[in-house]
Order: sequence, then structure tokens, then C-alpha cells
Amino acid sequence: NWGRVLAAAGRAGVCFRTELVDLDLGAVRVVRRGAAASYRQEEAAQRLAGPAVVVTLDLNAGSEGATVWTCDLTKDYVRINAAYHT
Repeated sequence: NWGRVLAAAGRAGVCFRTELVDLDLGAVRVVRRGAAASYRQEEAAQRLAGPAVVVTLDLNAGSEGATVWTCDLTKDYVRINAAYHT
């Protein structure tokens, strides 16, 4: 659910312009310039099924960057949040 990623970014205390944001889940662009991008849901599901997924949030606001490592979430958390799409 890419909406949760953008919502978390919005609560991070960093000013950014939503209309500039790009978001990739794995190699699939799901948000382009702040709006839902066109992608094949089957392809996205396939690429997200692997053991690791790189999430890239580009604010398109400069050249700085950061890397954050996280861990698996519980099956129930994933099940609940996978039940609907933004």
C-alpha cells in the first residue's frame, strides 16, 4: 500500500512537495510525481514476493540521500495491509 509510505514520509517532519514525489517498490514505479503510476499489478506482486524489496522514495528535491534497513513484519501485519490497495 504505497499510500502508507507517503503518509509516513509526510509525518517525518521533513517538508516536501507531494506533487514531486516518485516511489518505486522493487523495480516497479507505483507513484510518479505524487500520483498513482500506471503499472501491472501482477508484475508488482511478483517482484514484491521475493525475500528482499528495495523501496525508493525520491522527493525530487535535491541530491542528498539516506538508506534505512528494516526487517520482516509479522504475517498478520502484512495480511491486514495487503487486503486493500491505495
